[in-house]
Amino acid sequence: MSETTWMVIRCPGCGHCSGHRSGKGRCPHCGTSFPRDIEVVTTVLRADALQMEVALANTPEPLRDELRKRMERDVKNINTATDASPTTIFRALREAANAEGELTTVTVEGVLRRMGAEQSVDEVMTRAETEGLVLRSGRGCWMLLE
Repeated sequence: MSETTWMVIRCPGCGHCSGHRSGKGRCPHCGTSFPRDIEVVTTVLRADALQMEVALANTPEPLRDELRKRMERDVKNINTATDASPTTIFRALREAANAEGELTTVTVEGVLRRMGAEQSVDEVMTRAETEGLVLRSGRGCWMLLE
């Protein structure tokens, strides 16, 4: 199975770059038809990488390195937050519970911080209660149900 290649193409009419799977078509900015010898700035294999490369190609040269660093850092943060799915968080809560299956606000907060999750303790534990994974045993305390 071959992978889809994405191209960052510079329009000869307006100079803006855009992403395409082929060198055919029109510029989405100005409507200019692409010639056969269209300038391909770069090629990538993933759509998320295409977005970054198009943004960089449309950025003035002196600012590109700084923008690349910031975008890569932001992508890393987004990927970390994405990995903090409810299933992943609940699995981490099971591992963080003590021998009696107890969780506290402090324990849950530590789990969320380590995972880079943006949800609050209240949001996570309310959902865990709704899902039937924990039972509130007091203020800021829960019992893990297995």
